[in-house]
Formats: sequence, C-alpha cells, structure tokens
Amino acid sequence: MPTSPVACRAAAGLLLLVTSLPGAVSLVLNDVIVPPYMVRGHSGHLKCDFSADGEQLYAVKWYKDGQEFFRYKPNSPQRFHSFPVNGFQVNMTRSTAHDLHVDKVTLKAAGQYKCEVTSGAPSFWTVQKTKRVQVVDLPDDVPAIRGHLPSYRVGDVMRLNCSSYRSYPPVRLHWYVNEEPVSRVAWTQVESWTNPEPFSMSTTFSRLTKTVAPEDFNDGALRIRCTASMNGTDYWESQEVAASQVDKKEAHHEPKTMSAGAAKHRPQLGLMQVLQILCAVLVLWMA
Repeated sequence: MPTSPVACRAAAGLLLLVTSLPGAVSLVLNDVIVPPYMVRGHSGHLKCDFSADGEQLYAVKWYKDGQEFFRYKPNSPQRFHSFPVNGFQVNMTRSTAHDLHVDKVTLKAAGQYKCEVTSGAPSFWTVQKTKRVQVVDLPDDVPAIRGHLPSYRVGDVMRLNCSSYRSYPPVRLHWYVNEEPVSRVAWTQVESWTNPEPFSMSTTFSRLTKTVAPEDFNDGALRIRCTASMNGTDYWESQEVAASQVDKKEAHHEPKTMSAGAAKHRPQLGLMQVLQILCAVLVLWMA
C-alpha cells in the first residue's frame, strides 16, 4: 500500500522536531557509578557518566534522598557549590562535573543518590539516574576465639567461643576444622545490639560444641578457624588456633617410684629409737 503524502509530511515533521532538540539526541546519561558500599569514617567516590557531544551544558546536580547537595554550573561565577547534608562532607577540591568525592562518611550517608544533568538553552533537556549507596561500619578487629586447649584427644568435647565486636550491619560467623566447614548443628550464633536503632552497632557471638573425631586431625594437628563476613560487602576476616593430638596411652599415669630426692625426705629417727637400737646391738655383742 503506497504511503500517503500526509503521512510522509507528518514523519518528516516529526524527524525535524527530534533533530531540532539537540539535547534529546546529544545529551546522554550513561550511568551513575557508586561503590558497592562506603565505610564509616572513610571517603567515597561517585561518578556521573554522561556525554554531551558538544552540547552546551547548563548544570550537573547531585541529590541524596531528594535533597540537593552539590551543583556544577559551568557558566556561573561560582561554578561549584555544595549544600549541607547529613552523612558526609563534599570534597570540593577533588570533585568535578563527572566525579563526586565525599569525606568523613557516617552511617547516615546511606540512601538514594541521583545525578541530574541539564543541557543549555534553548532545549534545557534533562536526564537523570538514581543509585542506592550502602554504608557499613566494619568490626573493631578480627574475630576472636576463646576457650581452646593446647591439645585434644579423640572423644574430647571442644567448647569454643568466637566473637566479633561492634559492626553495622551484623557479621556472620562460620567455623572450620582443618579447612572443612563445621556442620551448622554444632554451633549457635547470637547477636547483641549495643545502641538504639536506626544504626545499631552489633557484637556477634558464636559457640561451637563438637566431639573430636579421628578425621579432625591432620598429621597430628587440629586447626580451628572462625571467619567473619558481612552481607553485601567483600569483608572477610578470620582467626585460627591450633592444637596437637594427645594419644590415649599418654593419658595414663605411670606408677610412681620413689626418687633419690624423695628418699632424702624420709622422717628422721628419734633419740629414744636410736638408744634402743644401740642397746640391742650391745646385748647381742656381749652374749
């Protein structure tokens, strides 16, 4: 079916309209790049990856949870400007039109971050994209194992504790014996919250109760490891302790024999006992 002249003119008009809006074609927001997580007390780097292809740029703005906190306007007397926001400080020295650097991150920095890019007159075309940022507080130290003995024998019951102090969100603890994961039925985990919501720091404890089996030893050594990980992050820390194997024969006590040193501590004879012995010897000699 041939295309009507009216349809051709409409298509041509639409094409002319689209190409007359340079921002609609040449201003592209490729992505907003944020870290998988930011760490409390550290710095963070976010990136607004856009291209204007020669299009005049009016402004680049950053928002956190709908609140503007950073603005770049290339044609303004003050090209860079920041606004107070809870959770961090904008590093104005390092930040650019594309890169946003923040310092002194707190847990309140978590939220939705939006980059908004607007082209200049006459179109003032705007593109925007939002990403969520997670903030974590890593534990104060590596997990700590307590209660282990220097040696075990087959059949002994190990009762160990592992703890990881002050983190947000809580860590997950796991046990390993000679690199083999311990069955979940052998240990329990408890989380202890140390301050009120919404940013409760937690200390996580785990208790392992396990009967030592022959296969737990490797060349006479028993290595026990507790690992701590945090969901949504690459955080992973561990502590390992080692114990030796005690043979059952070594547990039996050998019969005690009196040593020369012990003989020196025999009770001494009394004076009357000595006189009685001398008298008996004298009688026998005179007989």
